[in-house]
Amino acid sequence: MVYLWALTLLARDCVMLRAARHAPRVYQALAPYAGRAAVAAGAVMCSGSTDFYLAGLAALNGDTAAADRHYRTAAGCHRRLGARPMLAHTLHEHARLLDPSAASAALAEARAIAADCGMTKLLAVLDQAEKPGKPGDLTLHREDDFWLVGFAGAVTRVPDSLGLRYLDLAVRTGTRCSYSPPNC
Repeated sequence: MVYLWALTLLARDCVMLRAARHAPRVYQALAPYAGRAAVAAGAVMCSGSTDFYLAGLAALNGDTAAADRHYRTAAGCHRRLGARPMLAHTLHEHARLLDPSAASAALAEARAIAADCGMTKLLAVLDQAEKPGKPGDLTLHREDDFWLVGFAGAVTRVPDSLGLRYLDLAVRTGTRCSYSPPNC
């Protein structure tokens, strides 16, 4: 089912780019496949539980009850499949919706799985989340059609743009990029 696998990729892109206006339509297309694993090309490619992607879309739409339900279903599916890396990602993302004690337990399990599986990027994200921000750190926060962009204690409100979404993605995933200004 390449269709289902492609839907999971669309769902992940919506969540990563915070494209909330597309999320309901992708959610509606993916919802009939809840409770299944997304497998394509004769089981050569697997995106994991469709509920993982439904949870992200539901959270993006502000439906935390549905997101919580989907994350729990996805975690169960990943446990049954033995898909430990997907389980670690599911626990990490689900922790955002949980109360502090449950979130701490989920993050501890995610960290243990990530360490055991050599998931260096997830470990870096988990380590970064524990460190408090420094005054010179860049902060991005989206509110409706605007972003609050902060640096060195100053915050400004900027209209939404694709560039800011890419910047937010780079900051959240720890992507490093270098820029050298042209000689003027």
